[in-house]
Amino acid sequence: DERAWRAAWRAAAARPVTPGWGDRRGEPRLRAEIAEHLRVARGVDAHPDEIRVAAGTSEALAVLAQALGDLLGRSPAIAVEDPGYPTARRILARQGARLTPVAVDDDGFDADLLDGLPERPDAVLLTPSHHYPLGGRLPLPRRLALVDWAARTGGVLVEDDYDSEFRHTGAPLPALASLDRGAGRVVLLGSLSKVLTPSLRLGWLLVRDPVLRAAIDAVRADLDAPMSVVAQDAAARLLESGALRRHIAAVRREYAHRRGLVLDALGDLDLPGVRLRGLDGGLHGVLELPSAVVEDAVLDRLADAGVRVARLRDYRVETAAAGIIFGYAAPTDLRLAAALAEIARAVRASV
Repeated sequence: DERAWRAAWRAAAARPVTPGWGDRRGEPRLRAEIAEHLRVARGVDAHPDEIRVAAGTSEALAVLAQALGDLLGRSPAIAVEDPGYPTARRILARQGARLTPVAVDDDGFDADLLDGLPERPDAVLLTPSHHYPLGGRLPLPRRLALVDWAARTGGVLVEDDYDSEFRHTGAPLPALASLDRGAGRVVLLGSLSKVLTPSLRLGWLLVRDPVLRAAIDAVRADLDAPMSVVAQDAAARLLESGALRRHIAAVRREYAHRRGLVLDALGDLDLPGVRLRGLDGGLHGVLELPSAVVEDAVLDRLADAGVRVARLRDYRVETAAAGIIFGYAAPTDLRLAAALAEIARAVRASV
């Protein structure tokens, strides 16, 4: 709703100029609205004092890694999904974290693998709502097992609530943060990048552990406020008005239609070693391919056709996954249909 967007910014710009930097934790009004958004959208009970605003999830992750290192007095050991989001791995590595890749299966991360690692992780970075990039949704028994592991070891579960707003099949599963039973071992990361726009650079952390929260505040004291007071006020007004909830409901219908286009074009290729996956939620699909040789051939053909996709190999650390990753949210229906046809042709010609 562009009218609600403009109205929120007009009202925020009309407020008196605020002296000083503003609240480094995030403006109180915005933190209250984020807490309410988590309650309504994710069933997570959050108090505004537990919310910390960040300039997107990337900055939230960097601040969290620094805070963990400060508390431990050393570089934190962090387990990450393999395959997983390369940018997140790079951000953590830049903060000095020691990363251990853990292979995921069709259901995502398996907590049983943590006890077999050569070094017990201080934290685990997860995308349980919609694994990135493979698209699996972490089943409830595995969620409970991870929460139990964190309670038993004192480890931190970093729950990147990626794509939780866009479930296309099945009922939503509870967030890890709602299963934590007051132990404070889960840190929930979220943002408005997917549901609204990444240009707003609005993210947040839900941190229930007061010790970790204080460490994050100490890091933030050196960085100053995460985003302008005016932008925070506009975002708070947008959340308060209900416009974001209406927007999410509208785009869900649009993305469900585009998901249908993907299934129609690629769902019945019936080729050896080829599998379409990742479409139960989110805004991207994955087409698994039988080998790296086939992956290279498909990428070359698509580049010649002017179709941009990502290489699944670029998301892995040790696993041998091959395939392509493609988004379907941004193109028009016509451009998406044309691109999907090119993908189907490239795969058929390469396998």
